[in-house]
Parts: sequence; C-alpha cells; structure tokens
Amino acid sequence: MQPRSALSPGSFPRPKLLGRLVRFVLGIALLWVFLLILLSRLEQPPGSRDPTPLFLLAAAGAVLWGLKELINIGLDRKWGWPVQIGTAGVIVILLILDLTLHGQLWGLPLAWFLFVLTEIVFGIAGINLILAGLFAIPG
Repeated sequence: MQPRSALSPGSFPRPKLLGRLVRFVLGIALLWVFLLILLSRLEQPPGSRDPTPLFLLAAAGAVLWGLKELINIGLDRKWGWPVQIGTAGVIVILLILDLTLHGQLWGLPLAWFLFVLTEIVFGIAGINLILAGLFAIPG
C-alpha cells in the first residue's frame, strides 16, 4: 500500500513558499521587462534609423530560446522545436526583406516583428508566473 503523500505518475508536488515566491518574483521581473520594452519603444518607435537597440536584440534572443516552453506549457500546445525553427525562419526572411528594401539589417519589418514577439512572450510568461506563484501551481 502506498503512503498517502505519494503522487500519481507524471504529477508534481505543489510548490512550497520558496517555490511560490520565486515564481512570483520572476513573473514580476518579466512584466518589468515587458513594460521597459514598451516604454522604450514609445519614445523611439521600432525601425527607427538609430542603431539597433542591444537590449531589444537580447530580449528577442531570450524570447526565441523560451518560445518552445511558453507554447508547450503556457499555452498547452505540444508543438516542440518547429515553433523556434519557424520563428527563426521568419526572422531570416525579415532580415532579407530589410536588407533589400532598406539597405540595412535593422528595418521596419524586423523591428516591429521582434517588438511584438517580445511583448507577447514576456507578457504571457510574466502573467503565467505570477498566477503560478499566487495559486501554487506545480511544475
């Protein structure tokens, strides 16, 4: 006979206070990045002629890295690696488009795509983590 605390296969225990706090703080941090990107783009719209903002490129790289997990876990779709490959393909196509239309790699199509993609991913991930921390969601 199994002890009462045994979990069913494939399930995780509910997080304790530290796990809930880490989820909540990470969610707040992601929403802070969401607001930081949004406010920086209000001052200078995406695709302006200024040099490529390094912060936005770093955020886009983080988004591309975490996109698979966000869709698999956050949106409950098991699409796997094709999501990242497809997104990278769209980025390459936009790079080529920017180069041919504007003569530079950082043009309006790529800038707006990365801006919208980072805002969607950081917003969804931040809200998911805050709710996971508040309601002690395992995983």
